[in-house]
Order: sequence, then C-alpha cells, then structure tokens
Amino acid sequence: MPTKVDEINFEPVSINDEGEIIVDVEFVAPDLGLTPEEFMTEMEAGRVFQIAEKGIDDDSGRMRLTFRHRAKETRFVIDEDGRIVADA
Repeated sequence: MPTKVDEINFEPVSINDEGEIIVDVEFVAPDLGLTPEEFMTEMEAGRVFQIAEKGIDDDSGRMRLTFRHRAKETRFVIDEDGRIVADA
C-alpha cells in the first residue's frame, strides 16, 4: 500500500543556508483538515504547533517533523538534505 511519501511529485521541504527547515503549506495543510490559507491563519493565531526532533544513533542525520492542529496530527521524517524519507 503506497504511503503519502510515495505519492508526492515535488519537494515539499527545503533547508535554507541558515539551517531553517521550510515546509510547503500545501503539503501539510490537507493532513490537518485545513486549506493552506486556514493553516496560515491558524498558525499565526498559535493554534498550529510544529515540533522538529533530531535523530540520534541509527537515525543520526534525520529529523522527525510533527504538525498538530486540534485533534489532528501529521508527521514525517526528513534526511539532512530535506528529502522526505518516511511517514512517521
């Protein structure tokens, strides 16, 4: 059974020169039941939360990104280049 990662045909995550992780709102918003516009409004209001967790040991070089809005949550794992390597 394909996962969400298998279905994407664009790079929804990038890492800038300062090391900041940038996630395309159109990738994350639908998983939280939001349009991109609603996502940004909810994020600005402090109702969308994001967590970035660095991997250790066997997961070194990876990060798990989690987004939460009310009772919904989406997560995925990226490598050091910002490529999504797994649904979490």
